[in-house]
Amino acid sequence: MKYCLAFLIIFLLLDCNKELSDTGTNLNCESLQQGLLNNDAAIVDSLLGNLLDMDYSEENLIKLADTISKSCDIQATLVCFDCIETLPAQSDITLTFLDNGDSTVRELDFTAGVNYKTIKLVGVQ
Repeated sequence: MKYCLAFLIIFLLLDCNKELSDTGTNLNCESLQQGLLNNDAAIVDSLLGNLLDMDYSEENLIKLADTISKSCDIQATLVCFDCIETLPAQSDITLTFLDNGDSTVRELDFTAGVNYKTIKLVGVQ
């Protein structure tokens, strides 16, 4: 009986770890930082992956910034939601991190994907 319980616990732990990695919350922070340094929106978009597969909303952009901050040594803050007056409107997340001891700041611009069902990265500055 105790072997069955131990097996069940191990199975549940492995299953939970699998779900965590499937959601894309295990960011490759080094590559993300390199993509930010190079202002490479394609790389940053690829690395954020599944994190962008949620409805475009202020709440979800705050969650995105929190996930980046908690996962990497990068301070991410939603500066504004739909405040960049373009068509469609864009939102801004500011990222601050150290590169060789120097503080570096980059901005990610986001807009809504199709029918507001995803978050679309527009650019890195």
